[in-house]
Amino acid sequence: MGELRRLSWRDRVSIAILSFFMLMAWTIELYFILHHHDIRQRSDVFALAYRLYGRGDAAYYGSGFTALPLALETFDVFVTQVFNALLVWAIVRRRFYRYPLQLGLSAYSAALVLLYFWTAHVSGYAGMADKGFWNFVILVVPNLPWLLGDLFLLHQAVIPVLRRFAGPVQPLMEDTRLPAA
Repeated sequence: MGELRRLSWRDRVSIAILSFFMLMAWTIELYFILHHHDIRQRSDVFALAYRLYGRGDAAYYGSGFTALPLALETFDVFVTQVFNALLVWAIVRRRFYRYPLQLGLSAYSAALVLLYFWTAHVSGYAGMADKGFWNFVILVVPNLPWLLGDLFLLHQAVIPVLRRFAGPVQPLMEDTRLPAA
């Protein structure tokens, strides 16, 4: 616990974001993987949440083309979360691979959220039966924690990487002129 207290606020926020991602993956996303085929017949709290979210994307409520969400969620739960846990370890233990891992993982995860939005858009929001305002809100808002969290993580990795590889600051051209004689 003492190691966590010595972390910067940015690192603590990063760990909180990654912990949220892992919690959601190992609960509600895993639920979707296990029950995508019978989610409409279920009445528990997760099924009700997916029923509501299904107004924005019916595939998550077992209608239409469910292969893409199933593939995305399966990869997220069983692959991405291993790397999220490794990243938490790297942050806490200050491992040398922390920033390259964070950079790659957050860029990839943010890109997947944007790809998900873009796929919905280019399909004409095919998974949305009623294209009303609130259904767009239902589609976008639940995904914002992942997009914004990944952008925060990406920003927190880009700055140290740029500082590391920037090299010495080069003088401006005006600074290199010879003094007048």
